[in-house]
Amino acid sequence: MRIAIVRLSALGDIFQTMVILQFIKKKYTNSTIDWFVDSRFADALDNECFIDNIYSLDIKNTSGFSFPIKFFKLIIKLKKIESYDIVIDFQGLIKSAIVTNLIPGETKYGFDKDSCKERLSAVFYDYKVSVKYEVNVIERYLRLVDFSLGVEVQRDDIFNKASFFQLSDPNTKKYIIFVLGASFKSKIYPLNKFAEVAESIPERIIAIWHTSKEKEMSDELVKMNSNIESKEVRNMRELKQIVFGSKLVIGGDTGPVHLAWALNIPSITIFGCTPAYRNAYITSFNKVVESESSVNPIKINKNDFSIRDIESNKVVKIAKELLGYLN
Repeated sequence: MRIAIVRLSALGDIFQTMVILQFIKKKYTNSTIDWFVDSRFADALDNECFIDNIYSLDIKNTSGFSFPIKFFKLIIKLKKIESYDIVIDFQGLIKSAIVTNLIPGETKYGFDKDSCKERLSAVFYDYKVSVKYEVNVIERYLRLVDFSLGVEVQRDDIFNKASFFQLSDPNTKKYIIFVLGASFKSKIYPLNKFAEVAESIPERIIAIWHTSKEKEMSDELVKMNSNIESKEVRNMRELKQIVFGSKLVIGGDTGPVHLAWALNIPSITIFGCTPAYRNAYITSFNKVVESESSVNPIKINKNDFSIRDIESNKVVKIAKELLGYLN
């Protein structure tokens, strides 16, 4: 069985989609699983033993004058690939559906028009499953993989999933990570409240950063609490390793926090303008804190800054429970 997975972006979504891999390989031991991804996020898939080949696609900014050239190059690249038995689009956008359609394959699967964020994407699939868009993302992916491949996964299977990626074990978990940034401002927890969390937890805390804006935030947080360390994460390899070496990750609804879930590392995801019930899969050690905002998962309100209203003591309480202080 040759299987093609289409999940182009973004970072956190890719980490969450990867949960399907170990269960596909368990049923189809000798299958080939290839993943088609936006080149900006290709390194997120590195060191995953259940992926046989990663196809990095240059599809950023495919608009205006660059669109015809990039689209032609994309067609040429995909047509050279050996045909698959099954191609599955886990993203449900028009761009991912077009990629799915262009990949040589006998059968194309995806979500139906009432289950996609972009309804037109459904016309590109041979078979479509109906799962409401507001359903938890992990549940959506599992429904699609069951529909397309007959791979049944129970909740207990997710709770007991193997950690993703092949990483060197640090033996001891020595620090807590603060993830300060996010893809847009209203998903970012205030720095002063991160500082309050740090004041209440007598642990080594590292604030990680990658962009210049995140560095500014990290430097500002260190000024508020000199016990917090600021650390640059230069690439995906470093991000995976530093998260894997942590005892707890705290941050907004963003990639590095979802990576903690993927690596079976305790985490607290702080939600404001995005829906926790959809974007997080809660376990005994992966928890969420939510604002009181009413969220529409189909149309996120980026002007909803309710995450700023979440008191730090709510985060501290869960952190202490996860760290065992209250046991």
